[in-house]
Amino acid sequence: MLAVQNKMCGKNCSRLLLVFACLLLPFCVQAQPKADLGLHMVLGLKEGDYRCRQLSEHWAIYNTESGLEVECLAKLGNEDALAQHGKNVVVGSVEDRIATLRCTIAYLPSLLADKNIEQLALAKRMAPTCYAQRTENGGDRVNAGQFLPRGYKGKGVVVGVIDLGYDFTHPNFLDSAGRTLRIKRVWDQIDATGTRPFGFAYGSELSTDLRILRARKDNDPYVGSHGTHTAGIAAGSGYGTPNQKYRGMASEADLVLVSSDFSDAKVLDAVRYIYRYAAAVGKPAVINMSFGGFFGPFDGTSLFDQGLDAQIGAGKLVVAAMGNEGGQLRHNGKVLASTADTLKSVLNARAGRILAESGSAIETWGMPGQPYNLALGVVDSSGVF
Repeated sequence: MLAVQNKMCGKNCSRLLLVFACLLLPFCVQAQPKADLGLHMVLGLKEGDYRCRQLSEHWAIYNTESGLEVECLAKLGNEDALAQHGKNVVVGSVEDRIATLRCTIAYLPSLLADKNIEQLALAKRMAPTCYAQRTENGGDRVNAGQFLPRGYKGKGVVVGVIDLGYDFTHPNFLDSAGRTLRIKRVWDQIDATGTRPFGFAYGSELSTDLRILRARKDNDPYVGSHGTHTAGIAAGSGYGTPNQKYRGMASEADLVLVSSDFSDAKVLDAVRYIYRYAAAVGKPAVINMSFGGFFGPFDGTSLFDQGLDAQIGAGKLVVAAMGNEGGQLRHNGKVLASTADTLKSVLNARAGRILAESGSAIETWGMPGQPYNLALGVVDSSGVF
């Protein structure tokens, strides 16, 4: 059982959010620490540690020839703060002092000791989402121009999709006549065998119709089709279906597809890649991101959120899926109004397994400058504390 108790005096309130996730985490209450909780989890982690597999399911941890590597997001004191680290750090992108990077776990202490790095966060993995359909949200009316000056079908716009599991030969990615491929660029962030896109140190780019069609699909380790599904909803032409019945929202838009493992560091790189292409061809761009996660704050203050904010603006929009977990009890919260106020919750381990191995976790958040106490207790099967 978890008990959270207010530590404040007077009538001030502290709001607590309990985020149920997928690993048992140590509990730490700090205001804007330089290193986030994920980094504290991996510092000192060695190859062969039983935690590697579990942690890599939720954070961007990779077993490479150089040892265990991680992807991180960093808030820099200045744009060139990472230059002094040389080849020890592979920089993905830097935008408004929010950087994405990759390094070995063994090198993390050097980054934490760097006074020019204000914050450092381990990149978290997100998971695919999106089951909504076009006709339920008024897409048909927008296409037809109902109550609008004219119909809008995405012509002259770039639709970027960050996902996984694409079939580049799917008829939805042709124009409505079936003659022209509408995919203009592909960046497979997972494939290391091809040509890297300009300005990035990883992945493979496909930049011509011939190369895209010859590749046929992305390097999806799960051999899925989520990317084809979401890209079709966003911008499929409906070619091959009666009267283009199953077309997407922006059926005449150009497409830029990024295949990702959903590390939030890679996602920020993908956003920059898509906007850079759109700027090169002089078109506005909207990016679909049908994935999400449960770690971190939900108030727009994370480094990932700041990195997105630094890139969006006029002609540069981002759309996120609503998620598939509305019926799951993942959140718990309460306004703690007095020194005696307490919120209690229960976290159940799976039968026959200790809590640390059960894939369960709790992350707690409070308001800055308003401390609270957190206690962890164990209740046996008879209900004895």
